[in-house]
Amino acid sequence: MLYLIYPLNALLMMALGVGLGLFLARRLNLRWGLFGVGAVTFVASQVVHIPLNYGLTWLFANHVLPGPPAEWQLLFNVTVLGLTAGLCEETARYAVYRWWIRSARTWREALMFGAGHGGIEAIL
Repeated sequence: MLYLIYPLNALLMMALGVGLGLFLARRLNLRWGLFGVGAVTFVASQVVHIPLNYGLTWLFANHVLPGPPAEWQLLFNVTVLGLTAGLCEETARYAVYRWWIRSARTWREALMFGAGHGGIEAIL
């Protein structure tokens, strides 16, 4: 049964991500460029985020940085992974709004940008 569900899931993730962009572009009369910029922003943030997590993992595994006690390991991992994701993604978003799409300041444009960012995140 999973051989049917997994491909269906992949198709839905792609279709819904792009479909939302199509809906917003038509309904709110927005340009597709913002959708693309949002997608590129997420990918760029991951170019930093993933190696950062690998580096931190190596530092903790090789005892360069002290790790938490075993009973705190799960909470520690969740916190560190969440903070690195937030740091990388928000920094990328700030940089894009600051230097690339300076004129996109309406909530409608932010929605299209966010749809591209979240859409590619769901697809990947």
